[in-house]
Amino acid sequence: MADGDTTVLVNPLEARRAAIFDGVNDKLRNGTNFRAADQTGTISAWVKADTLGTVMTIFGSLDEGGAATEIFELTKNASNKIQITTRINSSGTIPQVEGDTALVADTWYHVALSSDGSSWKIYLDGSPMSLTILAATNDGSWLGDIPNRDSVTIGVRKQSTEVQFWDGAISDVAYWDRQLTDAEVLSLSKRAPIPSGSLNRWKLDDDYTDSVGSLDMTNTGTYLAIQDDLATRGIAALRVNATDEWKMASDGEDLYLVHVEKST
Repeated sequence: MADGDTTVLVNPLEARRAAIFDGVNDKLRNGTNFRAADQTGTISAWVKADTLGTVMTIFGSLDEGGAATEIFELTKNASNKIQITTRINSSGTIPQVEGDTALVADTWYHVALSSDGSSWKIYLDGSPMSLTILAATNDGSWLGDIPNRDSVTIGVRKQSTEVQFWDGAISDVAYWDRQLTDAEVLSLSKRAPIPSGSLNRWKLDDDYTDSVGSLDMTNTGTYLAIQDDLATRGIAALRVNATDEWKMASDGEDLYLVHVEKST
């Protein structure tokens, strides 16, 4: 690297906290028809599943008026793979697409879903996965394509009943109304400062508020709480020599170490 070039290190300073869900009745919800005009977008989250072999919802926005209604949900499916499911109307088809990698229990992953308006991409730990179409097509349908949605939820599928409760932990859920680039998603998985233009961010580190927008979540459940989890701490080994410098940087919310490598 040339004199003065910089690289952002994986954040070793912030002890991330997470919302812990019991898989029984813990959930987060805001009663709004979330992002009703958006045709493209990206959803990002850190997740850890304690239970395998069952369907559990990471993020959803559905019509709560019935069981066979409009759907937008990002889940871990029964094969333990990340899946997107949508339904544009109550009599329409239900596109379902999954990634190719199964999650392992008690392990933290960075998950992202994006659409350019024509097709979806699903990422695991910063890498786009090969996708399998389980039903209908990979049509990239997004929130603005799906009417009559009554809420946005984390950790539950909520229609006329509540099912698919998350058992494990979820942290730092963020939303953009554009498709992030592969490089931007990779940077998220490395805990670099989040890309510009985020419209909503539920960090789930101290509370359930939206630190960017205005859609604070209401927490419901017996045990739902914010706790430390050592696996979320972005700890990195630092190589130090006489020509290296380290500086503090911030994106307005989090602290980072920036490595400045000096030419000899």
